[in-house]
Amino acid sequence: MKENKHVGLSVTDCMKKDLDKKVTWFDSVYYWVRHGVWNWLSDLQWRVPNYFERAWNGFGHADTWGFDNYLAKVIYSGLVHLKKHKHGSPIVIPQKAGEWTKKDYQVNDEAWDKIMDEMINAFRLAKEIGDGTREFYLPKMNKKFRKEQKCLTRDEDRAMKRGFKLFTQHFFNLWD
Repeated sequence: MKENKHVGLSVTDCMKKDLDKKVTWFDSVYYWVRHGVWNWLSDLQWRVPNYFERAWNGFGHADTWGFDNYLAKVIYSGLVHLKKHKHGSPIVIPQKAGEWTKKDYQVNDEAWDKIMDEMINAFRLAKEIGDGTREFYLPKMNKKFRKEQKCLTRDEDRAMKRGFKLFTQHFFNLWD
């Protein structure tokens, strides 16, 4: 009969002991072959139709399960691409009377880049929340808990809300 190596230990101690085991490369490969391949193959019945739905509608049925996360990823990637490959910028500074000089256009471009950076940061934070790497700002929780849970800071929360506001204000300026 096989002896239980965890006799006399609490459940938490047993879990800690199991988590402290070193995982070798062989364990990772074995797990992927044993489970990962089959999970991937069984997901094909959902992935293939979702792929065609996304091509036809711009989103798939599976995307709506976490639509906020899907939109945050798409908007973040789109804003980064738009900023990198822009060919012009909308007028975002107050217009002055008369002809614009080269410096006026340069100031306007810099102002637009700053607005784009704020929107990109907002959707980066939203994407991190959706991916599970960060959590919402929780003002009523103590600092230690917020740090452990990787919550947004008050400043990050404000920056995200400001970026969302700028996104709605400049929605029709998102062109190339």
